[in-house]
Amino acid sequence: MNNKDLNDIFKKIQILVEKIDSFYDKLEYLDIMREDADEIHSIKECILENRGDLFDSIENIKKELAYNNCKIDIIINSLKNNALSYDKNNLLKNNSYNIDRLIDDKEYDKAFIILNTIVELYPNYADAYFYKGRIRNILNQYIEAINDINTAIKLNSSNYDFYNNRGYAKAGLKLYKEAIEDYDKAVELNPNDYNIYNNRGYAKAG
Repeated sequence: MNNKDLNDIFKKIQILVEKIDSFYDKLEYLDIMREDADEIHSIKECILENRGDLFDSIENIKKELAYNNCKIDIIINSLKNNALSYDKNNLLKNNSYNIDRLIDDKEYDKAFIILNTIVELYPNYADAYFYKGRIRNILNQYIEAINDINTAIKLNSSNYDFYNNRGYAKAGLKLYKEAIEDYDKAVELNPNDYNIYNNRGYAKAG
């Protein structure tokens, strides 16, 4: 949810309260439908009681969104400023918490911003392409996922999870035989991950 959505909700709540105020006043003046007027009054009081907390929550969410946007800028600047000093092997590990949180929050565009910056700085860093492929799988963008993971495999052909995730994308495209080949390779590299067998079973069923 972005700032525009929150502002729209904020305005709609204000309009609703104003309309209920106006409607209730008219019912009182006309002194009709007393039972309904009392119910409207109850709704109005409930909204008024919770309006402050609701608006505070909206403001807090807006601040959190602003902080997250600022945080993305900080991460990007840190990556660029420390490009030469970063330990490449720990690069994604050091940023995985932020990327995983963005994925959990479905902020995929922001996750891509970080990953694309890593790829820009380290074009031969296989894990970054793999992570991009993972997100593509979540978005059901299977062709793009395969392209990203193909690059990851070209750079590092010994990671079983690359084949497992490429198999998932191929199964998503109903390329089941190709998917099974990837799962077979993943099992060869790591026979102890039950997820691979589960995925391969789905492909075989297909």
